Amino acid sequence: MKLRGLFVPVVLAGLVATSCGVAASPDAAEIDGRSIPASTVDALATDEAFAALVGFQVSDSDAVLVGSTARGILDFLLQGEALGLIAEDQGLDAAADEALLAETIDGMAAQGYAFGLEDLSEEAHDVLARFVAADRAVAAGGADFGTADEEDLRFAYEALEDSGLWERTCVTMVGGDPALAREAAAALEDGAALVDLPEEVEGIQLAVDAEVQCATGADLGTLPGDLPDAVGEALEGELVGPVEVEGAGQPLTVFFEVDSRETLGFDEARGELEPLVEQSLLAVRIARDTEVNPRYGGPVELEVVQGQVDPTGQALPALAARVSRPVAPDEG
Repeated sequence: MKLRGLFVPVVLAGLVATSCGVAASPDAAEIDGRSIPASTVDALATDEAFAALVGFQVSDSDAVLVGSTARGILDFLLQGEALGLIAEDQGLDAAADEALLAETIDGMAAQGYAFGLEDLSEEAHDVLARFVAADRAVAAGGADFGTADEEDLRFAYEALEDSGLWERTCVTMVGGDPALAREAAAALEDGAALVDLPEEVEGIQLAVDAEVQCATGADLGTLPGDLPDAVGEALEGELVGPVEVEGAGQPLTVFFEVDSRETLGFDEARGELEPLVEQSLLAVRIARDTEVNPRYGGPVELEVVQGQVDPTGQALPALAARVSRPVAPDEG
């Protein structure tokens, strides 16, 4: 059988809000009125067979629950409960299915899973029987998650404000062997335009052209060495270089100039935001409807990750939401 989302690394979870009221609750989280008991999270944390499925280290039953373990379990449970809610809302049959769970475990065995159905604790067995049924029902029923509305879009835009996704830095950058640094600098001093430097100095290559495309904050973060900080600190119109970095294991000398910077507003970002939210709408809906006990996790941070591959072979971006570390309370 073809296995779907529940038994691959979970990348969709809720963007949570914490409150004092939830902290005193017997629940680890609540999604759209459906509770995830703290006792369930605690029990699953000690289940070795469940841990091997979801991908975390089991906790000693006598030890304090490891924070990363709790967050990983919540990621899984939130997605499963969300699928169950979708099946329920659309009138699909998602009753716990023992036969389907057994079939799923057998399928996992073919992929190297070393445990059998009998190795699961009662808690894990009950959770998985419900979740595989909901997963199958949503897939077989052709259910979708609806269409992103204005609230979904604004929610995602604001959640991603610190991601660098809406930043645009228009920068021209060239680079080459460090032995060319002096010749390149001399050509620039003689008036050569940075974008034309590859024509002036053999061996210098154009890496980024501000006239072709501006970089997001995430793009800049992939630059080697200290270049992300150097670009971030550079004044607009200032020629910077030579900057010595190492790229792909090779030393490089780099010259660059920032033409302009801006942050896209909501309306300007809409063209990129709409397809991103549409294909990750489950994450956004979980985010809007989930509350997490701060003893089990902090706010969930939406991240831009690699999604499906388009017909040209290019990976499309998608949204992931993961329960973050708890936020320390303010002092005073």
